[in-house]
Amino acid sequence: MSAIRETFAKKFGASGEQIQNMINQIGFIESNNQNITQKKKNVDSVAPGRGYFQFETKDGSGAFKTALQRVKNRYDDLKEKVPDWVSTAKKSDNAMTLSREQQEEVLLANLW
Repeated sequence: MSAIRETFAKKFGASGEQIQNMINQIGFIESNNQNITQKKKNVDSVAPGRGYFQFETKDGSGAFKTALQRVKNRYDDLKEKVPDWVSTAKKSDNAMTLSREQQEEVLLANLW
């Protein structure tokens, strides 16, 4: 279990199963739990949401970079090394470049 997931569980008094159920529900609502690019309604072009949880790129709200900063902040608060994938993801500005587990960590840090 990642440090962020573990501290999230402690803070909210939730089991690992409860956290995973919440994550799966959010993913279902956002993307049907698929690692996809958001589609504009009634148009055949793409919108700024990306990944399982549809974090928006700088072309939208920029929420993905904000969420990645929150991951960094959580690791800093825990006095742990920030994973290398965080800086790589900031450069790409695309949640789809991350694994499902990494996207889940971004989601939990963002909800924190």
